[in-house]
Amino acid sequence: MNLFTRSTSFAAQIFTGFATLALMLSVLPLRASAVSLPTCTVEIVSSDQTFVTQNESGASLLSFVHPAWTATLSGASWIWGDDPVADPTITETLTFSERFGFVGTVTSATLQVASDNGHDAALNGGTSHSFGSSFNNVQSYDVMADVAQGDNELLIDVTNEATPSDPNPANNPAGVLYKLVIEGTPTTDSDCSINYGDVIPVLGCTDSQAANYNPEATRGNEQAENCTYIDTYRIEGYVYHDENENLLRDVSEENQEAPLSGWKVFITDGETTLETTTDGNGFYFFEVPAGTWTITEQVEEDWERITQESHTVTVPPLIPVEESVTLLDSVKNFLVPTAYAAVVGTYGPYNFGNVEVTTSGGGGGGTRVGDRNNNDNNDNDTPDGDVLGASDSAEPLVLGEQVTAVPAGAANTGAGGTSTSFEFFQLVPVALVGRARKHG
Repeated sequence: MNLFTRSTSFAAQIFTGFATLALMLSVLPLRASAVSLPTCTVEIVSSDQTFVTQNESGASLLSFVHPAWTATLSGASWIWGDDPVADPTITETLTFSERFGFVGTVTSATLQVASDNGHDAALNGGTSHSFGSSFNNVQSYDVMADVAQGDNELLIDVTNEATPSDPNPANNPAGVLYKLVIEGTPTTDSDCSINYGDVIPVLGCTDSQAANYNPEATRGNEQAENCTYIDTYRIEGYVYHDENENLLRDVSEENQEAPLSGWKVFITDGETTLETTTDGNGFYFFEVPAGTWTITEQVEEDWERITQESHTVTVPPLIPVEESVTLLDSVKNFLVPTAYAAVVGTYGPYNFGNVEVTTSGGGGGGTRVGDRNNNDNNDNDTPDGDVLGASDSAEPLVLGEQVTAVPAGAANTGAGGTSTSFEFFQLVPVALVGRARKHG
């Protein structure tokens, strides 16, 4: 067999295979896939549990059913206030009451009644359904529009006309037979029936810590799958009195700087803004979802902030903590101080240093405490012999798992902000040092 013959035979086999598959599919029955919703049914029938308003007690099942009473309803019984009628020589009207609960979407509701003599029925005070003697002919009423969510009450008034000349109950019997069927789809669980007087369950999350917490929900915490939770990140820091104006929060025993308590601190992502106040240690914190957040403080009267105006932190991290920080990144992070968190947890500290402002006696305005040359600039105000950047306390730190690089001599973003001016040679130690270990 040559190559052409084999190719033709192979193509014929493929064509035959597809044709056979098409034929098989054509004879298979097509079945539409339909999603079946759960359904529920509530049935109320006449029984000895039915309440008789006039007697203030349950109804009586009739031991004698007149042969003319041919009407029947599945599950229902002929009832009256007494068995048999106490006095057929007088006209008597009794009210039969059924109270029940329902919660769900109603799809149909039908009330069927047979009585001797006439009846007048209504569900929840809705449409009145009246008919004369119907002991051999069940009357059906559509009561779907009258079904209520929660408590329902069915009232049926039945009248037995008097036979003044015949006191025999067998000759003038009285009774009622009824059945109410409500069908629907549940909105809370698999059953639409609840007890009369029960609070209608409201589907929703009852955990106030959840993102979708519904304060009106009554469904218990055992339905925890209805709650959703969002990871939060704790961002914290201190507001302090930077007495030596070194832009660092000094906590050593020899030079411990005072905290500023009761100061307002804000955090915002541009849409949501939160506010808190510092405690007795000048400490503050926020718990926020993922995003880029900007932290600011409200400077009190007679005080001046000397560290940066705000801190910006992105959580979770935009870059992993293991990645190296380039010289270009160092410049960028110095000019735009943004911290990148490493893991979900606590991040900071993002501190704010402030100094007191004194008022000149001559009324010429205020001077910052520590401003030795009174030029309102932080230029030559450092103590004699100290050069900002040469102090051990200005060592670049990575606090709270940060990886933002800062130049030697400038306070890092997690510990009080950056200087407003710098020389290029100050960036060189950053490139050489890389990332410092966290200090306690």
